[in-house]
Amino acid sequence: MKTKLQLLGVFFISVLGFSQNSIVSTSSPSSAVPGTTITAGFNYTAAVDGTCQIQLFKTNASGSIDYSAGTSLYFTGAVSAAATSTLKSTTFAIPSDFALSNSLPPGVVYKWFFKLTVGGVDYYTSNPILDVVSTLSTKSFNANSVKVVYNTKSKNVVFFDIEESEMAVYDSKGSRIMELKNVSQNSTIDVSSFSKGLYILTSKNGSVFKFVVQ
Repeated sequence: MKTKLQLLGVFFISVLGFSQNSIVSTSSPSSAVPGTTITAGFNYTAAVDGTCQIQLFKTNASGSIDYSAGTSLYFTGAVSAAATSTLKSTTFAIPSDFALSNSLPPGVVYKWFFKLTVGGVDYYTSNPILDVVSTLSTKSFNANSVKVVYNTKSKNVVFFDIEESEMAVYDSKGSRIMELKNVSQNSTIDVSSFSKGLYILTSKNGSVFKFVVQ
């Protein structure tokens, strides 16, 4: 009898745990460039099948959504029941004429919106900001002794006057796509094979350089 009660207790706890519906975490880029694609999503748990909404919207000065035409990107889809944290994501194409963040009126920003609906109940998260930046042509960055230049014509990243033991390149999703060792004067990275989009170059001492492949 004791064994049966213990098993019943374990089953009951398991069912209770599975009944929790929530957005566990979100995954979205903090910056993007018009004319490129980005991926946004969230991890969730759900007792039964449901639906979701992922949206990029522009707020007005008071912080509420601006529903004017052309100000948001919108995705809705189905989600399956999941007892453990499960990823739901989608890819957005940022229109080439999307207004840059620095051109928006004071107080107006782009924000992500995530919603999970299960059993007629909505679950939301906080709304992280997306910074829409201009396409970079050639940009220099000098911090903590790191000097780099991105050349759009040759599609190379060139290093000047530096000695770095370790550097790395990340895409806009935060995935590490390249590691560099012993970077020195006039070293280069050939990025001609990179997909179009925003990339982030970091050094071991914390310096950061962003460049865009067109």
